[in-house]
Amino acid sequence: MTDQPIFSRPASFEIDGHSHTAKLAGSWTMLGLSQSVRHQIDTKMSEVLNSEDITAIDCAGIEQIDTTGVLLIQDFQRNLEKKGKTAVLNGLAETKKNLFEQLDKIQSLALVPTIARKHRLPPFMILANQVGYEIFRLGKQSLSLVSFFGYVLIRMGVMILHPSRLRWTALASHLDRTGFQALPIVGLLSFLIGIVLSFQGVDQLSQWGAAIFTVNLVALSMTREMGVLITAILVAGRSGSSFTAEIGAMKINEEIDAIKTLGLNPIDVLVLPRLLALVIVLPLLTFFANFMGIMGGGVMLWVLLGIEPAHYINLVRGAISPTGFWLGIIKAPVFAFFIGLISCFHGMLVKGSTEEVGSSTTRAVVESIFYVIMLDAVFSIIFSILKI
Repeated sequence: MTDQPIFSRPASFEIDGHSHTAKLAGSWTMLGLSQSVRHQIDTKMSEVLNSEDITAIDCAGIEQIDTTGVLLIQDFQRNLEKKGKTAVLNGLAETKKNLFEQLDKIQSLALVPTIARKHRLPPFMILANQVGYEIFRLGKQSLSLVSFFGYVLIRMGVMILHPSRLRWTALASHLDRTGFQALPIVGLLSFLIGIVLSFQGVDQLSQWGAAIFTVNLVALSMTREMGVLITAILVAGRSGSSFTAEIGAMKINEEIDAIKTLGLNPIDVLVLPRLLALVIVLPLLTFFANFMGIMGGGVMLWVLLGIEPAHYINLVRGAISPTGFWLGIIKAPVFAFFIGLISCFHGMLVKGSTEEVGSSTTRAVVESIFYVIMLDAVFSIIFSILKI
């Protein structure tokens, strides 16, 4: 015994040339529109579009219909309209009409983005909209950062009153990671910068017979500006990015929620050890960077001008004053505080997926470098006003 199909007969599409009517019959469902049947109907529809003048579509013979059949009929109607023809649907039962109406509504909603794209705003309006959105976002983020800054200061005050709350093990770990492990890259880059400064200084100053003053150029540049600035940028890219990524990953894995559940404060556990570690190590890294930069300049001047190391050391001692040395060092803890604050802040903002960790890390590094350069400019203006 063979199984009976769940529809009476396959879908059919016939043309009544006298009444200019397309007559549909059978089961216009996914099962009724098998591959072979669909091919036959598509062929007849193409013939109608190219030759016949159809004014009506008779659906009285349709026994069953689902969205597959409705979409096929609607597509045929749209193709007729493109040819400048109009065909009215006749013989639809009430239930079948409702299906056509519901699909019309869904398709009209789906076409909204397409319609919106056809009526795009002028380029200057799009640019103004983007600029306004970014200004609003930055303003909102700045308020959040100020709030986070105030909360960190409060927790820092509590920690000063109760030193036992500080995570000394975590602090020691971050001192090693952000300080000792950063020495090779900081020393190498500072050494190379000293070489570049001395080479460029000799190349320019020798035109006026003042090549010996390259020593002053290297010593003052490294101690007042280049040493602390390059070190802060390296720390922002190296340690600041890791702070954001680590805290962001903990946020996604709900580890911060677990810390709160244990009755601990995430600022005390995660932020303060990292922040204090940066504030401690950045002045030390800056001193090391100054030393390596001056040493790199000395090596290059020994090669270019034949200045002996002992003579070079005496010239450096005469070029650097205690005030000039401390002006560079005093910037380091301020830069470190803002790098740590911004990095931890963006880590706390992470939510959603791991993709957000990457974007937050990028924003943290960019903003940290921006604040470092901006603060350096502020220090320069202040020192200029104070004439120091």
